Amino acid sequence: MPNAPRLITRFAKQFGLDPQAVLAVARGEGGLRDRPGDIGDLSGGGSFGPFQLYTQGALPARFRGNQQLADRWAWSPAGIRYAIRQMAKTSARGLTGEAAVRAIISEFERPADPQSSIRNALARYGQTRVPQVGPGRRRGGGRAPARAGGGGEPRRGAAPPD
Repeated sequence: MPNAPRLITRFAKQFGLDPQAVLAVARGEGGLRDRPGDIGDLSGGGSFGPFQLYTQGALPARFRGNQQLADRWAWSPAGIRYAIRQMAKTSARGLTGEAAVRAIISEFERPADPQSSIRNALARYGQTRVPQVGPGRRRGGGRAPARAGGGGEPRRGAAPPD
């Protein structure tokens, strides 16, 4: 199972979004951990993954009608990257803090009660440890090379997510 906080952080940085804002929104939507047997949302099973991609909304059409496939994809690196790429198409790109949270919720999530969702996400903002991530996977495993010019410390793995 992929590490959702690490993927969210990596893709948020890649697409110019505030990782803390994206993590705060995810914690209020589908959470940061996929729970076995928890397919879709509790109000009808039509939303999937950390961002609760809705079958009649942001979930791509090819996954509609197959809840297991939709859920598996929405939690996958490809599904998380897709959701964050969609977020980056809003005004949230380049914003931080409250402005980023407001843009993500009002322009991407679009809940029935945006003010409550924004208030709740702002209360969670900064409460999730942002994993240290690099630009992508290194091939060959092992330790990261020291920085050019010598004297650099190898990159260490991030602490486990909360």
